[in-house]
Amino acid sequence: MIVGGGNSAGQAAIWLAGRGHPVTIAVRGTGLAESLSQYLIGRITGRPDIAVRSRTEVRGLDGSRWLERVEVEDLTTKTRQALPAAALLVLAGAEPHTQ
Repeated sequence: MIVGGGNSAGQAAIWLAGRGHPVTIAVRGTGLAESLSQYLIGRITGRPDIAVRSRTEVRGLDGSRWLERVEVEDLTTKTRQALPAAALLVLAGAEPHTQ
């Protein structure tokens, strides 16, 4: 899972998916178009191995000996869901707005 919606997050998703790893991108905003270059959006869109979850924030991490699940919250519906994950990359930018 990748947290972030900028070019670094998009490039990481493409790189990981290209090496056989399914990727979920969690974006706090309404979509990738707010902060991702159009050429990266074009490379991500339609890839079955990259899922984009807009209006989503990470709320928890779980696993016994290593990361197994990431709990995310849909900011629109306020529902939470545990997603399987073996790694979590936070690519929130040089000046992240984490308040």
